[in-house]
Amino acid sequence: MDNLKFREIKITDKNLFNKYLSRSSFMGSEYSFPSLFIWRYRYGYKIAEFNGHLIVSVTDKLNNYFFYPVGDGNLKETIEAIFNYSQKVGWKCRIAAITKENIGTLEQVFPNKFRFISKREFSDYIYDSASLINLSGQKYKSKRNHINRFIQEYGEVSYEDITPNNIDECKEGYNQWLENKKDKGEEIDSFSDEIIAMKECFNHYQDIGLIGGLIRARGNLCSFTFGSKINNETFGINVEKSLIECQGGYAVINKEFARRHASEYKYINREEDLGIKGLRQSKLSYHPLFLLEKFTAIHKGILL
Repeated sequence: MDNLKFREIKITDKNLFNKYLSRSSFMGSEYSFPSLFIWRYRYGYKIAEFNGHLIVSVTDKLNNYFFYPVGDGNLKETIEAIFNYSQKVGWKCRIAAITKENIGTLEQVFPNKFRFISKREFSDYIYDSASLINLSGQKYKSKRNHINRFIQEYGEVSYEDITPNNIDECKEGYNQWLENKKDKGEEIDSFSDEIIAMKECFNHYQDIGLIGGLIRARGNLCSFTFGSKINNETFGINVEKSLIECQGGYAVINKEFARRHASEYKYINREEDLGIKGLRQSKLSYHPLFLLEKFTAIHKGILL
């Protein structure tokens, strides 16, 4: 029993992902269904159910690999199925999105059969949700100052949940965000994959389980964000954009959205920084509770 059958991800798979993740402690951003759906073309995501596990295969521009199985089935049988599938299709057996805890489990089941590597840029930033909502203490003074300056400039914060009535404003806002990047000398072609993903986000945000919010400044769109549940304790931020003309927009949407939609969760996952200097500085400025280090297991070539 090792015949994995992968298929394309569909909108109707949202409940399938929720079933597996709601009873798991997996808090990595990889298994966020909205993220997988909107980026499915870029990374060639496909899914398979096997032996009580849900498995995602990835066909990247450089590598083919799998995400660590989520579920409560027999891990040994599932990993063996992944190994056999890799051999059948000519892939090297690589399993990504592995935590330190997962390494211990894999080593117990398959001692010395894998080597493990990690890269700092793929670690998820995990925050205490109450800290991002309250912004209390000296370490968040600069964030409070950003918000206070926003209020002094634009008046009280005007927040709205994203609905079919205002989603088109977010589309226009994203186009303006791209124009701002172009004006700063950045190549729009470098955002081609993101543009496709954002189109999927805007077109299907309700059906794939996204929750969104926006901030207005003097009646005009300033910033917007989308997030979604990862598991019963963790809420993920999938998208966050603010227009350059709107100073403090990021700080305001971060706080207001978390207050309304993440207060029932213990953690907020703001995903990785991909090694981008500015993004890393921004994520560190919110003082993560910890970085969720993730490893890739590469099979050593020893028969399982």
